Amino acid sequence: FLIDEWDYPLSSHLDDPQLFASLQSVLAKFYSWLRLQNANARFILITGIMRYRETSLFTGQDIQDLSMDPFYADLLGYTKEEIEQSFKRYIPLAAKKMGITTDELWEQLELNYDGFCFDHQASVKLYNPFSINKFFASVANPNFLSNSSLQLTFEPFWMGSAGASAALRSFLNVRKYDVTELLETYSKTVIIGNETMTSPVKATEVTLDQILLQSGMISIKEITEDSLQAATIVARSYKCELTNYEVASEFRTVLLAYMTNSNEKVIYHKLLLVQKALLAGDIAKLGNSLNQLLCNSRYDVFDEKDEKKERIYRTFFKLCMMSHLINANDEVSNNHGRCDLVAKTKDTIYAFELKRIQSDTTEAKFALLDEAEQQMVRNDYGNNLIEEGKMLIWVMLVISDKYRQVCAWRTIKRTYTAAGTQIERHEGLVEPIKVENQKGS
Repeated sequence: FLIDEWDYPLSSHLDDPQLFASLQSVLAKFYSWLRLQNANARFILITGIMRYRETSLFTGQDIQDLSMDPFYADLLGYTKEEIEQSFKRYIPLAAKKMGITTDELWEQLELNYDGFCFDHQASVKLYNPFSINKFFASVANPNFLSNSSLQLTFEPFWMGSAGASAALRSFLNVRKYDVTELLETYSKTVIIGNETMTSPVKATEVTLDQILLQSGMISIKEITEDSLQAATIVARSYKCELTNYEVASEFRTVLLAYMTNSNEKVIYHKLLLVQKALLAGDIAKLGNSLNQLLCNSRYDVFDEKDEKKERIYRTFFKLCMMSHLINANDEVSNNHGRCDLVAKTKDTIYAFELKRIQSDTTEAKFALLDEAEQQMVRNDYGNNLIEEGKMLIWVMLVISDKYRQVCAWRTIKRTYTAAGTQIERHEGLVEPIKVENQKGS
């Protein structure tokens, strides 16, 4: 018997207790029957994410849980040695196609696809086999290598794999979270005990730590120093972080799907529009693409106290912009003040100032753009971010509280020459995308 993703029917319905209970009852009967097949079954292997109680799977001794056993730690992923051996002929070809050294290629493969750990000794780190296969599949195609117009990139292939985020999605759907705090918490190291990792739980007892850890969103980086000498493995605790860049991309996409009450695959394609607009420096299109996402935003996520609203927009925009080609951070300080948002591409640094407006008049929108510009001039945002060869562009975005969308924009590019400072200014309005108020529905 080979059973993959045994928990998927349960994990994808944490937001429907009645259906969860029905499915749980069916699975309990099935796994009770499966246990009786020991004498007849040659081999049984079951994979999955969550450990739910009352399913007959995690009780008794006849089925062994290998999840954190060091002996099986490399069972479900590629080690670096395995990649070096199995993809030996493709590694130099990939590096050549990307115009980088093999050492630089390994560095990027590690950042994007490595870091999974299924080992209570924290001794083995694994690469995502799905993503590694997808990455090198193009390299194995001679037509791809010979076509100079086709680029090889470190894409978030995990988006295309089955069920990776189902548990997190259904978990968030029945809870209200401050997404800003949630993102900040899991962008840093979190400490998780062995008991949290390995103990079966009821659906009503599942924690966010368990969802993220057991789904691979966050992974063990090392054993905490104070628990290295623990008398038993049960007493150990671990430092855990977002597994890699690819997983971080999926995590952000799920958070955006939660904020907009949308499907991740729909979100993913809309995110590409936002990121392509920014990479092209088209701020008008950027505003429109952000509105495509904002127009479906959940009212209860944005229905916060006035002082929190701008923080939510900052988080939302940062989540939209971050990718393998764009590095985005909010509240970036210099010696004068704090810039709302900074996004860095290969050749450009964009410093954003966000303003909210109640009025719907054109005059009020441009007056607020003027105010935002004066603030950026006064605080000289981005003066500490200038990198050699990169251009700094100030971006002002006005957000309509009425529509919860971007309604006006302005960019300022300053060029320093021997004759003095030259300023290039562009601006415009963005028409809101009108949809029915979701609070009413």
